[in-house]
Amino acid sequence: MKANPALYVLREGIRKGLQLYSSKPTEPYLSSQNYDELFSNQIIWFVDDTNVYRATIHKTYEGNLTTKPTNGAIFIFNPRTGQLFLKIIHTSVWAGQKRLGQLAKWATDE
Repeated sequence: MKANPALYVLREGIRKGLQLYSSKPTEPYLSSQNYDELFSNQIIWFVDDTNVYRATIHKTYEGNLTTKPTNGAIFIFNPRTGQLFLKIIHTSVWAGQKRLGQLAKWATDE
């Protein structure tokens, strides 16, 4: 799990922020071998961070293309209880920042 430090910090921040703790680490991928674990007594979460950084592209008066961030979201789903947690990432998070794709992983942690 600690091979990708940004992803590790993201997961830990989410767990602390939502007060979700598990004694065993969660499986990174769902496959036919671990599908039955969804229905065991373990605590398992699905985290979808694909919509954290969203941007619209538009053309300026000079003809250049520029991006403008829009509100994003992170979804956390607990399949045992059916709970879905939603965290909105406001556009102000991206104000004045560079490397927004990389920052998106870290901003979700906050």
